[in-house]
Amino acid sequence: MTVTSLAGVRDDIEHTGFHHGLTRLFVLGTVGAAVGGVLGMLLALVVPARSRGRELSLLRTMGLSTRQAPRLLLTELLPVSAAAIATGAAAGLALPLVLSGALHLGEFTGGAAYRPAVAPVTVVAMAAMLAVVVAVGVLVQAATNRRHGLGGVLRVD
Repeated sequence: MTVTSLAGVRDDIEHTGFHHGLTRLFVLGTVGAAVGGVLGMLLALVVPARSRGRELSLLRTMGLSTRQAPRLLLTELLPVSAAAIATGAAAGLALPLVLSGALHLGEFTGGAAYRPAVAPVTVVAMAAMLAVVVAVGVLVQAATNRRHGLGGVLRVD
């Protein structure tokens, strides 16, 4: 008679080529999604950059200082970015719960139930990624605004 435990089954599964390939694919998908999110954020900043630059130039003629302009952009970007990351994290935690019954995921996990868990490292990494994306967005917008001078933006042809 052979007795198997969940730890033994898990150990057997983790040492297969399929598991290693699936792990690589998962990491590649995660990196691709992160790169796509960052590019999407930068694209959302670059496309309306001319009109935003014009608005900032108009505000500068009314007394907006050069230090206040990045703060204004930060106020615009931070809530949207934070909401996007929070929504994505909530969807990532909820989807396995919703889909596990329909997809019979218990067969792939050896019958172990899914328990949502968030590692502190993941939370710190998400916060750092949010800070980097918003900071890059502010720097890109500031560089775009510097390229277009105040007089050139306000000039009417």
